Amino acid sequence: MIAAGHYDWTNDKINAQSFSIEGTGAIEFEAVLFHLYKDISFSFQIIKGQIEEVGFEVGKIEHILSFGASYPEEQRKFPIFGLGFVGGVHSERRVLCLDRGGSKRGLNLPRWSNDWPVHSRFLGVRKKVAQARIS
Repeated sequence: MIAAGHYDWTNDKINAQSFSIEGTGAIEFEAVLFHLYKDISFSFQIIKGQIEEVGFEVGKIEHILSFGASYPEEQRKFPIFGLGFVGGVHSERRVLCLDRGGSKRGLNLPRWSNDWPVHSRFLGVRKKVAQARIS
């Protein structure tokens, strides 16, 4: 899934040994980028609560990788965090992020912070529901 994103750079700690993908096959999901419009401290629970309040859940690694491959230009606008995985690297809490550097796209593991820059986005997802057909 990382290769499908065609990133210009990736954090070498993001690999199959450190991160496991849940499930098999393909599942369609809706994705929404949540923006809190503030440059202040937000706890994980506040961000997660706002995402869940409207029927979504925080994006996991499989969602972030799929989103990055499907919508590569979005991360050139702002960093996109998938808070469905918080992992430890060198005794530090890290989160998965579709990151940018100039015109380059990357897959990163920045340090966990409660101080999210105003331009940050957080991936929320939910399974697509099939539309009922009337005949």
